[in-house]
Amino acid sequence: MDDWYNVTQEDIYKNGGKGLLLSYSGSPTKALQQIYPEHDWMLWRFKMAPKGYWQSVLKDVNEQKRIIDWLSAQLSIKCLEDWYRVSINRIQTMIQIESWKILAQILETVHSEHNWDIKTLRTIGRQSKSSQRELMLAVQQLFPEHRTFKYFDI
Repeated sequence: MDDWYNVTQEDIYKNGGKGLLLSYSGSPTKALQQIYPEHDWMLWRFKMAPKGYWQSVLKDVNEQKRIIDWLSAQLSIKCLEDWYRVSINRIQTMIQIESWKILAQILETVHSEHNWDIKTLRTIGRQSKSSQRELMLAVQQLFPEHRTFKYFDI
């Protein structure tokens, strides 16, 4: 089922599914939700999120929590401070979130108990910290017996 997240409207049209898809307003996500209602779809994972999806997420705390929990697992987030070391570019390789601002709003809602440094969370120049973190995670996978070392800010 996970393969469906990578299929686009264009893919379906190219393979003769235009008529079928048009009966679902041209939306692969609507079609899949109707055809496979028993599956717990993660709409944020589709190549193209349904129109207005991210605005509706900002009103749905349960969906926000699902997104953050899924992203945390995918990005090996161990503590909330790790979010400062993840680039929006890295996140956008996994989900089609419109902006870092939306992700910051979701983090603020889901983890309202945390005292977020919004200025740091939204800064653009975090690519080096993100790269450092990616390298550290790769080294930890190669040498699991040394998982206790911590990375530090430069």
